[in-house]
Amino acid sequence: MAQWLLTTGDTRLHRSQQAGLAGKTWMTSDCFGDAHVFAPLAEGDGVALRRAGRGGGIVAHGRVEAVVSAHGDPPESRFERCTPHQVTVVFDELFLGRPIDREWLRASTAPASYTFASTRRGSRRPVEISNEAWRAIVRLALENREIWWPARWDIPVGTVVSRTDLYLVFGGQKTATVSDSESTPNTFIFTTLSPADAGSSWSDDGAFLVTGVAETDMSFSYANDAVAKHVRRGRPLRVFRSSRGGCTYLGEFVVDQAKPVERWVMTGRERVVAARYSRRSPRQRQELRAPIFRLFPLGPIAPLQPGPARRQQRLRVSVDLGRHTAGTAPDGAPGPEQPAGDPQSAGTAPVTAAVEKLLAVLRRDPAAADAFAETDAAALLADLLERRVRWAAIAELRDLIDDPRSRENAIQRVLERNTWMFGGFYIGKAARRKLTLREQLDIPLIRADGSLHGVELKTARIDDLVVEHRNRLIVGPLVNEAVGQVINYLDRLDQQQAVIQSDLKVDCRRAAMTVVIGHPRYVTCGASAAEVAETIRTYNTHLTRVQVMTYKDLIDSAERALRLAQA
Repeated sequence: MAQWLLTTGDTRLHRSQQAGLAGKTWMTSDCFGDAHVFAPLAEGDGVALRRAGRGGGIVAHGRVEAVVSAHGDPPESRFERCTPHQVTVVFDELFLGRPIDREWLRASTAPASYTFASTRRGSRRPVEISNEAWRAIVRLALENREIWWPARWDIPVGTVVSRTDLYLVFGGQKTATVSDSESTPNTFIFTTLSPADAGSSWSDDGAFLVTGVAETDMSFSYANDAVAKHVRRGRPLRVFRSSRGGCTYLGEFVVDQAKPVERWVMTGRERVVAARYSRRSPRQRQELRAPIFRLFPLGPIAPLQPGPARRQQRLRVSVDLGRHTAGTAPDGAPGPEQPAGDPQSAGTAPVTAAVEKLLAVLRRDPAAADAFAETDAAALLADLLERRVRWAAIAELRDLIDDPRSRENAIQRVLERNTWMFGGFYIGKAARRKLTLREQLDIPLIRADGSLHGVELKTARIDDLVVEHRNRLIVGPLVNEAVGQVINYLDRLDQQQAVIQSDLKVDCRRAAMTVVIGHPRYVTCGASAAEVAETIRTYNTHLTRVQVMTYKDLIDSAERALRLAQA
């Protein structure tokens, strides 16, 4: 048996060659003219699903259930197309909201990921993967992984949110029954199910029955197709219950792959439609029908019966990018230059056992947990853990800077989790990175007074960070280009500050920005680190709302802050 990697685009299915196929059927051939390319997927082969786009990664794995049609060469007539190779795929393990990172995919199956590049718009050819990569996918699917925005989901089950806030943060259609998020790979479906009807909303086999969008006939529109094929698209399906007080998040569900629709029901409403093939024919009134989707929960769900209402939350402050907790530093005076200890080594085994015993006691006795939280030992323990996590973050950032192959998005993920590195002037991150129509900030920070401070990240490997000019050093062209970019962004923020303040509740009047770019170790003109720092410091004296700093300055200031806090 072979293993294959399928890719699905995070776009509308009717724009690709897979539009007319059922949710389980995949076309694995790409024949165009005299070029015949197809993947010979056979019954029983393993299949992993990769979602393309922002927040993408491997989101499911399963098997080939059957071969619908085998690839066949076309007849002698050049006007007839060859028989496509089609298979039905069933995904046994779904982790749509916890994708396996694309960088891991590049590291494990680099040749395959480049082969996946489309030679023709809409073409998504499968790629065969190795047994080692398949075993790693199956193993990682069961592990707890830290997920980053936009794939990360931070709304707890049972939370009541405003439909307006949901639209402002995630985008999509504000009043539609089914809506695709524009900024995240999620699909939302809203049901008006009342608590009195909660008992009749479940089928005998445990499927949750949700009404879709009304249609004039029993054919799927794009909205209903988005629900029926959300697994094929690799997008999590988030179900909300709408009411006058807001929308209650019920949880993540998955449509029944074998039977997505339980039945069609008459809505009692009509729609006036024109004739399909003639404009002169009189308009007709057609009764609307709606599909009843069969959904199964993928995790905990909110109770459907009436109970104590949870406080309504504002999504602009509830969407959190989280913290990075992986990696440790040794006890005492931790630092990036010290080797990380192995938590499973013999020296740390007694400490691990003692911590596990303490946690067991605190879980059993809430009163003991409250008493322990008031002691000085608890504060000391929290401070030690916080410092260890921060030293580990500095070490991770330093490793990325030292690697000339590191990309901007890898550096950005580390800094998004550790905004404390930019100083103590900021209280957190804004939920939205895109505040204007065409641009988005790499890291939007919020000051204590509620005003905005943006961070623009560039790569660390820049040869001409500073250059010689008439026996003096000046900043290179890439620095001037980055500063010009953020100046244009600040100008657009000033022009739209009233709208942003009204709609997004972000104060961007006289906002400022920081450009983090380059590292002295990559400079090729022979300038020392001190000379690079002096050149950029002189350059900053002539700027008002923009500050330029190198990654060395950022790491050095973060280390000084930790050492001062430890002293």
